[in-house]
Amino acid sequence: YAFFTPVKGIITEKYNPRKGHYGIDVAATKGLPIKSALEGTVLFAGWTSDAGYVVVIQHANDLVSMYKHCSVVLKKARQRKCL
Repeated sequence: YAFFTPVKGIITEKYNPRKGHYGIDVAATKGLPIKSALEGTVLFAGWTSDAGYVVVIQHANDLVSMYKHCSVVLKKARQRKCL
């Protein structure tokens, strides 16, 4: 896979399944655009009580990426070809 860097920032917590942390946390400047790591279709875009604004994208080969704690969401569910 050729993953894209979703946003430029500082990694504050790395992927660590032993600690139950299944993602990478990146602190970025507020308002900086967040891009999808791979092309895909938006499964969910909206507000959650535990993670704020969230975008979930379905990629090929059953891969799913999730972007939490966004300052705003500009995509809609079922939107395709998101990058």
